Amino acid sequence: NSVKFSPALSSDVMGILKNTHTWMGDSVKGAVTYKTPFWKENNLSGALYSNVGPFVQMYDQSSSDGEGFALVGFLDGSISHLALQERRQKVIDQLVRVFGKQANEFLDYTDTAWSMEQF
Repeated sequence: NSVKFSPALSSDVMGILKNTHTWMGDSVKGAVTYKTPFWKENNLSGALYSNVGPFVQMYDQSSSDGEGFALVGFLDGSISHLALQERRQKVIDQLVRVFGKQANEFLDYTDTAWSMEQF
C-alpha cells in the first residue's frame, strides 16, 4: 500500500517520511460492549494499564445517557497478525482475569488493526 502525491514530494521529504515512525501505525484499537456496566457495579473504574496485555491501556467508554456500556482501548500491536477470533479470546481472557467472570458476558467485540487497514 502506498500514498501518491501529485505533484510528487521532493526526495528529501520522501526520505524523512520513510524514516519517521508513525507511532499509531502498529496499534490495534479494541472495543467490548456489555449490557450493563458491571465494573461500575463492582466499584471499579473500567480503566486498565498493562505491560502484559493484550489491552495495554483501556477505559470505560460508556455513553453519558446510560444506554451503552463499553470498554475501549489499545491492544499490544504484536497480536495484530492473529485472527480476529484469537484476538477476541485473548482480550476476553484478560478482562476476566482483571474484572471477573462477568467480562465473559459481552455483547460484541470489535477491533481494528491499523497496520492491516487499506487506505
